Amino acid sequence: MARDINEWLEGLELGRYAEAFAENEIDLRTLPHITENDLREIGVLR
Repeated sequence: MARDINEWLEGLELGRYAEAFAENEIDLRTLPHITENDLREIGVLR
């Protein structure tokens, strides 16, 4: 499933965050539960 999240991120031109998503085990199944704060913690938002 990690490949799917990578493709999704690439489609949004956010592929640079694929490693952060993988390191934090974020996939398409868990994505709906990720908060803005979660994204900040993994370095996607500042």
